[in-house]
Amino acid sequence: MKLSLLFRENSGQIETIKQPKQGAKSCLLVLILGIWWGLFSVYSASAQTIILSPQTKVSLVTVSPGEELYSGFGHSAFWISDPVYGIDRVYNYGTFDFRTEGFYVKFVRGQLPYMLSVSPIYNTLAGAQYEDRSVFEDELNLTQSQKQRLYELLEINLLPENKFYRYDFLFDNCSTRLRDMLVKAVGDSVQFSSKSKNMTYRDWIQYYMNQKPFIKTGMDILLGTPTDKQATAFDEMFLPDNLREEFREAKIRQGATEVPLVTRDTVLFQEEKPIGHDVDYTVLIISFVLLLAGIFQTRSQLLRNQISFRTDRILFFIAGLFGCLMAFLWFGTDHAVTQKNWNLLWAIPFHVVVVFLLRKSSPAWVRTYFAVSAVLAAIALVFSAVTIFQEFNIEFAPVIALLALRAWAIQRQLALSHAKRS
Repeated sequence: MKLSLLFRENSGQIETIKQPKQGAKSCLLVLILGIWWGLFSVYSASAQTIILSPQTKVSLVTVSPGEELYSGFGHSAFWISDPVYGIDRVYNYGTFDFRTEGFYVKFVRGQLPYMLSVSPIYNTLAGAQYEDRSVFEDELNLTQSQKQRLYELLEINLLPENKFYRYDFLFDNCSTRLRDMLVKAVGDSVQFSSKSKNMTYRDWIQYYMNQKPFIKTGMDILLGTPTDKQATAFDEMFLPDNLREEFREAKIRQGATEVPLVTRDTVLFQEEKPIGHDVDYTVLIISFVLLLAGIFQTRSQLLRNQISFRTDRILFFIAGLFGCLMAFLWFGTDHAVTQKNWNLLWAIPFHVVVVFLLRKSSPAWVRTYFAVSAVLAAIALVFSAVTIFQEFNIEFAPVIALLALRAWAIQRQLALSHAKRS
């Protein structure tokens, strides 16, 4: 009915601009342009003024963590379904376009624009089933006006000029955007729990990476002090599982009463093999084996007065590569989570150059360099036991001890070599 009225309005405008003196071609052109503009106006007006029906359902959709690194923390989305108008829209934050110019450079440097995208629920379910990841639906207990407000905010955010944003793993991701959008739609009528788990961001990341020991250690080493901040209950919603838990415990005020935010929960798909969170000690075992091998090597060299740097060149070169990566992530990118990384105490970038100068006849300053390196690694080892500036990876502590030990042994061997030459 609304469409026919609008069309007649535009048709009326067409008739008023006709001029008897114009030729048939001019009249036809005006008629075509008028009809086109009328249809465009109808489409625009209807798209901007859709009023959701009372049968509309607004839900939080949570996808459980997957095996791959990109899916290791899970995913969250809003699903708005209105059977009256055939609306089936899943709003996904945290998506990006591989066709973005300079994609890989921007991705590495933390400058890749992420965006809001929409798709039907079928796409979400199909992808989750393919990767064997559970999908949970929590229907939100919103009033009609709150549903309408949230829908309009999401649609505005979906406009080309609004949908792109600067992604941040901890503070602005697919989960935090949903939390903030809900708060924006309903205001202070929603009350989340204030009970946090007393965990830092780093603790949460480690928890989700427990079954991926090498990735867990690598990530932990590359993360800086921002991840050691104690996360509040509000902050903890940066993880999809935590967002779902907080939504399920939250209350929302409707008039003079408070009701649960979640009115109904449904398992849309159940995975066959859930991913556990038990700690894998593989890295710790390997670290201790390396430390024991280093102790044995050092003892043997001391007893025989032997001078050899073959394994040291490999060890410190790898540590230097780690240091170069840490320095790049700190100073060369926009990743907030990799800044102020004090693992640089043991992973000194200059190692990658100095190891090539490591020989029996090395200059005196090389001996001093490794003496200082031994002290810095020892300080980092103390920090591993007592959190001061940041939390160091305890499973990697034996390797830090190995670096301190071998740096001390190198400076001692260089002193011995210098004494023999004198």
